[in-house]
Amino acid sequence: TNTKIILVGSSISMMSDLLSYKSPLYGRRTSAINLKELKFKDLRKFNFDVVEGIRVYGFAGGVPYYLIKVKTPFLEWINEELKRIDSFLKDEMDFSLRYEFSEISTYKEILLSIAMGKNTLGEIRDFVKVGGEISSYIKKLERIGLVKREVPILERRTSKRGRYIIVDNFTNFWFKFIYPNLSEIEEGRYEIREEEYNEYLGRVFEDIAREYVKDKYGLRDVGRHWYKDVEIDIMDKGLNIAGECKWSDEVDGIRILHELESKLERLNLNVKKIVIFAKSFRRMENSEKVEYVDLKKLREWYEQEE
Repeated sequence: TNTKIILVGSSISMMSDLLSYKSPLYGRRTSAINLKELKFKDLRKFNFDVVEGIRVYGFAGGVPYYLIKVKTPFLEWINEELKRIDSFLKDEMDFSLRYEFSEISTYKEILLSIAMGKNTLGEIRDFVKVGGEISSYIKKLERIGLVKREVPILERRTSKRGRYIIVDNFTNFWFKFIYPNLSEIEEGRYEIREEEYNEYLGRVFEDIAREYVKDKYGLRDVGRHWYKDVEIDIMDKGLNIAGECKWSDEVDGIRILHELESKLERLNLNVKKIVIFAKSFRRMENSEKVEYVDLKKLREWYEQEE
């Protein structure tokens, strides 16, 4: 027969069971695609300008299902959506988690702890206070792609300095703003304040900056690096680039440069290029080794066709 069957699903567990060795379909598939999220730069195709794109990306990531729901201005839309009795936001993560797990309360507490900045196994365990070991729960969250263990970019995957992070922005957003405030949301009393959301966007802006660096400089292994009390927002394995990100206006680019150079010196690292990101700068160093990326420059990259 020439019939080809295409199976599509958003539940990792369900799709794995469907194709497991116990299934009649085992060994019969010709290929499998693990569909990834869109990149930040793809949001221009949804007609978001760069600033609104950053705000929307912090909420929806690169998931088209959420991107097509958003209206702009984003903060105005999200606060109106939170007041709707039938808002999809209230139960969205519960529905997603129940596709994967029969009991979801412990998984929700683990995700909440990570969203609140508890990133090590010990910190998560202390926050969740579950009886027994939580490693098995975290491994299951890793398996379905909600959580991953991040290590300093210059260290091996087995590094003891690993941190757990939430992979996608929507899950991170939900556990940062929705889950802890469900009672107020149900009463129609909760609003996300602009300064609160801007603080949250700091880490989102770092992800966008790393995408810019990968794209412009043709690098693959770009992440963050840390050792003891030193943390660098952008670093690649080949030590081509180091960078810092500030989701702020009127940033002193010279001071940030000197601070980054001091960090590199403390770690005994030399890089070929330094890239500093901010909304805008009030001072910049005139040096070929340093690139300053403000919103104007980021917009040019964002709007550039592939």
